[in-house]
Amino acid sequence: MKNSSYLTVVAGLLFLCFLQGCGESEPALTTEVYVFIDVTDSIHLGNKAQYHKSLDEILDKMGVDTASAQPAGGEVKFFLLDDVSNSISKKAYLSTASSGLLGENPFDRMDEIKQFRKELKTGINELIGQVNWKTKESKIYQNVCRELKHLATKKADQKVVIIFSDMRENSSLFSFYGHKGARIEQMTKNIEETHDNLLAKDCELPNLEGIDIYIVSPRNQEIDEQINKAERFWTKLFEYKNAKVNFDSELDF
Repeated sequence: MKNSSYLTVVAGLLFLCFLQGCGESEPALTTEVYVFIDVTDSIHLGNKAQYHKSLDEILDKMGVDTASAQPAGGEVKFFLLDDVSNSISKKAYLSTASSGLLGENPFDRMDEIKQFRKELKTGINELIGQVNWKTKESKIYQNVCRELKHLATKKADQKVVIIFSDMRENSSLFSFYGHKGARIEQMTKNIEETHDNLLAKDCELPNLEGIDIYIVSPRNQEIDEQINKAERFWTKLFEYKNAKVNFDSELDF
């Protein structure tokens, strides 16, 4: 009986090791994720399902999922891109956990991760529920720039920005529409001058080194060339400030 009890204890310890990893605890990965949702395009960006779908990809990028007990943590914030300079936001936070044999109970940790995902989904639903989809003006640069200034000061192992938008700015600062749109190619060609002499007077982009920016833009035949123009402009602008930029039609980490 004693041998049986001993083997039961050993088996339990090995199972915990399998879930958490044995040995000395290592610092857990921390990630800051900022997600922007453009509310000027209800046709392509008004479906909550696409944002729900992105949650598991975001968790995976953070190094956690709802089926295991990884110690990684961080914060996810959601913002609206509309005609208001200070965007409404929702956020959820997952604390890091201790790893190793003496770390947090793995089942408790999995419950924490599931609750975190639930809070993210609730936040999206509440945020989308406040949207005025008839908004015409989109202050993309101003909103994103202001939040990037905050993100640049954060201490995290990973900093990720996800923007769901066609990126066709339409504000008093500049616009992709009408006669103002004719300036975009020249602004792109002289991106340093565009930032320093025009955009920075409204909001100066910080050094974006260490920040990965993923721009998810809907495409169809009608707007494809406009999206290409937007891709060239924003990619060059963010890369000018040392960010890594991925511009695609779907979220692809």
